[in-house]
Amino acid sequence: MNKYMRRSQKSKIKDVIKLLDKAHITIKRAVEAGNKKTALDLLVQCQDSAIQIGNLIEDTMGEGLLTIRRLESYCEEVYQIYDLIMQQQLISDKEYKILNRELIQVANSIENDIKVKTVVVFLPYKASMWDSLESIWQAADADPDCDAYVVPIPYYVKNPDGSFKEMHYEGNEYPDYVPIVSWKEYDFAREHPDMIFIHNPYDEFNLVTSVPPAYYSKELKKYTDNLVYIPYFILEEMDPDNKEAVEGIEHFCTVPAVVYADSVIVQSEKMRQIYIDVMSKSMGEDTRRIWEKKILGLGSPKIDRVLKTQKDERSIPEKWLKIIEKPDGSWKKIIFYNTSVSALLQYNGEMLDKMKYVFSIFKENKDNAALLWRPHPLVKATIESMRPQLREEYDKLVTKYQEEGWGIYDDTADVDRAIAISDAYYGDHSSIVQMYRQTEKPIMIQDVKVLSVGRYKYNIAATEAICNYQGNYYFVILEEPVLCKMNQETLECELVYIFKEKSARLYRKIFPYENRLFLIPYFSDQIAVYDLVSQEMQFIILNENYVDIRDLKWSLSSKFQDALTQGKFLYMIPESYHALVKMNMEDLTLEEIPLGKKGTEAFYYCMGSACMQKNQIVFPIYSEGSICVFNADTNEIERLYPSGNKKKYSNIFSVGNELWLVPVKIYEGIDIWDINHRMIKETLILSDEINDMSRRNQSMDFRAGFLVERRLYLLSCGLESSIIIDLDSKTTDIWNLPNIYEKDEFPPYRYRIRHAAVFFQDKKSIICGLRGEWLECEDGKAHIIERQAVWNRDLMTVLSTGKLREAIPECRSDLNDFVKMKAEPERASSGIKVNNGQSIYKYVLSQE
Repeated sequence: MNKYMRRSQKSKIKDVIKLLDKAHITIKRAVEAGNKKTALDLLVQCQDSAIQIGNLIEDTMGEGLLTIRRLESYCEEVYQIYDLIMQQQLISDKEYKILNRELIQVANSIENDIKVKTVVVFLPYKASMWDSLESIWQAADADPDCDAYVVPIPYYVKNPDGSFKEMHYEGNEYPDYVPIVSWKEYDFAREHPDMIFIHNPYDEFNLVTSVPPAYYSKELKKYTDNLVYIPYFILEEMDPDNKEAVEGIEHFCTVPAVVYADSVIVQSEKMRQIYIDVMSKSMGEDTRRIWEKKILGLGSPKIDRVLKTQKDERSIPEKWLKIIEKPDGSWKKIIFYNTSVSALLQYNGEMLDKMKYVFSIFKENKDNAALLWRPHPLVKATIESMRPQLREEYDKLVTKYQEEGWGIYDDTADVDRAIAISDAYYGDHSSIVQMYRQTEKPIMIQDVKVLSVGRYKYNIAATEAICNYQGNYYFVILEEPVLCKMNQETLECELVYIFKEKSARLYRKIFPYENRLFLIPYFSDQIAVYDLVSQEMQFIILNENYVDIRDLKWSLSSKFQDALTQGKFLYMIPESYHALVKMNMEDLTLEEIPLGKKGTEAFYYCMGSACMQKNQIVFPIYSEGSICVFNADTNEIERLYPSGNKKKYSNIFSVGNELWLVPVKIYEGIDIWDINHRMIKETLILSDEINDMSRRNQSMDFRAGFLVERRLYLLSCGLESSIIIDLDSKTTDIWNLPNIYEKDEFPPYRYRIRHAAVFFQDKKSIICGLRGEWLECEDGKAHIIERQAVWNRDLMTVLSTGKLREAIPECRSDLNDFVKMKAEPERASSGIKVNNGQSIYKYVLSQE
């Protein structure tokens, strides 16, 4: 005889006890009102209920339980009161107190003496998705007061018309330690489990597969007190206020399982809020309270599986080891290649071409790298159902890959083994990426459009904020929130600091001063100061009360375009900030010199370079065609209009007592401004070839330049070539700087601005561009700084370690370099201890 009771049974008994307590009050009132019949009827019902409870307890737990004796004592007291009423005698308060005391003793005995067991059933359908439930099952299985059953259910592949095709059952593919109960033998109507856990959200609305209709969430709800839905996937975390991003995942929220389940467990509190908002929007704002109660952000069991799975704990098939091991017994670097269903549906044949390209890269590198290809488990079913025209070519691709034998084909249900043994991830965006980031190993996201080796190879080194100090280059990577250091001689690179702000182009310039680096903000809202001795970063927040362009209808937030130093003072020249900022680099104090705005139109100040003219800072005001002269001694500002507002200037260079004013469009001619007489002394018209280039250009011609030994070098922004102007002869030469890209190789959607940063080092100028080129220039001759193989690998390692960058887009790097990147030592642990399954089980259990 079982010595425990089902949780649902005990819960129903406790509900009856609450009804008996209410009946006692009604009995007393009926007697006081002289309503004898009502009181007697209720007493009979109280005794019948107590007898039914006793019978249920004896049937489930056997005889001799203290609770039975308590019930018998309660029934005796009920009878005594019944007999007194029948004899027309008054009922004293003492009798009622005895009756209530007996009921309280029954309730206490039920609570303390009746042990319960919760029956929990897990209904996975794809073995590969079992990790979304496993740690909850483990918590339930370890609970001595719980009976946990794993009942894998079959599923059907659908025909294109939605009808069912063949049935699949994967009950034999689960780990050996998971006891399986046959779906044919488990009777839900008879057993009525306390909880049922599912990971299939779609019911009849999955276009590719379907579980049998009897296992749809709306049907399962009939056979349990708590239907719990856990997504089989992990979505990329996002801000609930990011409307565009949320719209992209709404279809994951508005599924039948979310509607019919009693509890929905999602990966985080942010995701919980997204689900609540989406469901409230879909079902009506008046339903929000329902979703707030039902949806819980308790974490995903998939993370538990990833974090506990260690490389040396996984059994590796002998066939795999032949591919993984080198002749000396060491392991090659293993790349986990994941291809998704969504990418195939989006790109069709292009996706197959991409896979062929990927295989060619890994085949060339098979001596040092092993490819572990793991296509999504539903790829074949998806092709058959939704892309039948691709089936033959896809099958040939798989067959060829398997027959050649240089790579691993993983079609098992154990995705965690692939994550554990691999050194890096390459492939499509999917829930696996969110799991893989927990390992802190490198991740590169596949770009189907990239089909050639070497494209965009160097733009990972793109920067516009750079300086040289004590033999090292310090620079902020253009599209990454990081400060890096590179050894000037060896070009070895290391990470210095990760900024919390995640925007690209955070900083525009870097200036070293007394063992500190001063970073001038572009899109950042704060000046950064890095102490090279203490290796600490501090921030000076810009005036939070200023009104900048972002407060207008144009969403622009650039701060400073250029900066100049004079002694201990740093002058930051605004692009769209409201003031010129003067900073004392010793005590870090700031002084703002407001420049004002012209009405409410989009207004830009300096868009190129400024210059220092004795004690004056001179910079162009792009929007109004003027130049601004700031006296550093008096803090006075003067605006000058050299061409009467007919020209807009981008750069100003100081040449003796002259200012060379370079217009946005060079074909308008360079104005040579006489400072003493406040007039244009001469307008230098350049060659027809240069002017023709300028007229063809749709953006600014130059954004940076420098003067060396009476020669002015203007660095191309949008022109095909840069130019050199001899200041004495006023002759111009085309300056074709070396290009790291082949013709038409640089993607058109990337930055059109080419050269954006320049600094001097031992009479040489170092020119950096927004597309990754680093050039060394001397006497008008420039060459690409020699890059050893360590260059890209070190930079990529910097960007793909820690939690700086969970994923590197392929369009910003190179697969060939990623394959060759040295595998990092196995991390012992990330320090993260997570047991989402245990937390989920305890929480759901407490709600029963």
